[in-house]
Amino acid sequence: SAENEQEFHVILFASGRPMQKIPSRLTLATEENRNATGAFLDTVVPFGQTDPIPALEAAFDALRPVPDTEKGLIQLLTDGSFPDNAATLARIEQLNKNDVAFINTFLYGFRPPEAEAVLRQIAKENGGKFKYVSPDEFE
Repeated sequence: SAENEQEFHVILFASGRPMQKIPSRLTLATEENRNATGAFLDTVVPFGQTDPIPALEAAFDALRPVPDTEKGLIQLLTDGSFPDNAATLARIEQLNKNDVAFINTFLYGFRPPEAEAVLRQIAKENGGKFKYVSPDEFE
C-alpha cells in the first residue's frame, strides 16, 4: 500500500543555492520516480565548493510533512571538507533540535582528517552512521 512506500528527495550542493530534483519535495520511491532521478543525476556536473548548509535547510524543509511519529533520514554525501565546519555543525543542531531526522554521512575519495572528523560527529550527534567510500568502491 502507499502508506508503506518509501519516499525520497535528492538535493545536490556545491556553493550557493542547492540543485534539487523537481518536484522539490519527498516523492514516492516508485520505479518511475527512481528512473527520473537517475536521469536527473546523469545531467549533473560537479563543481564549486562544498557548502552543505543550504542543502541541509532544503532537506529539513522536505521532511516537514513527515508525521511527528516518524523520523526522517538524511544521507549527507561529500567528497571534501566543508568551508566552515563550526557553522555546519551549529546549523544542523538548530535544524534537528526536535530530533526529526537521523543523519548518515558518507565521505568519498580523498580522506581529509578534518572532513572525516566532522562527518563522524554529525552522524554520531544525529543517530546516524559514518562511512568512508574509497575510490575503488565507486569507480
